[in-house]
Amino acid sequence: MFSLNLVNQVFERDSLEYYHHYSIVELEQTHRRIEGLEFVFVELPKFKPEAIASDRMRKLWLRFLTEIGGDAPAAAPELLETPETREALECVAESGFTRAELDAYDRYWDSIRCEVTLVDGSFNKGLLEGKLEGKLEVAAALKRAGLLSPEQIAAVSGLPVERVRAL
Repeated sequence: MFSLNLVNQVFERDSLEYYHHYSIVELEQTHRRIEGLEFVFVELPKFKPEAIASDRMRKLWLRFLTEIGGDAPAAAPELLETPETREALECVAESGFTRAELDAYDRYWDSIRCEVTLVDGSFNKGLLEGKLEGKLEVAAALKRAGLLSPEQIAAVSGLPVERVRAL
């Protein structure tokens, strides 16, 4: 179990590191520690954005936490290119909406979801109709050829015998 602590102040003044990982040890017997319980402290004031090469996601999230809402006029391209931080930026933007803007935003996404549902439903319906039409064409051709009985055609095509007879 981890405890992630984002600290908006410097608490280790003798270190330039912003990331600190601690575990709990027995004071009198320091070789004994509590397994599975660890603390991570991130001193946000010490974090400075840099070229992202190693620990990419950790640095992206820290960059997000230190730059968003600050003096930065727009989000850094690295934050927009990563799906997780891009979604977080959208949440930040949404959190600044007025009630009317939020209602309009919700209506917009509801209409998009309805459209997608309708398109998916129409596609699936068309797919089923196309499969049925193909089965009927093959069954009719087999019946005209007289090679199989209506029962055999029904068994192969999956169509009801009555439907095959009606062709």
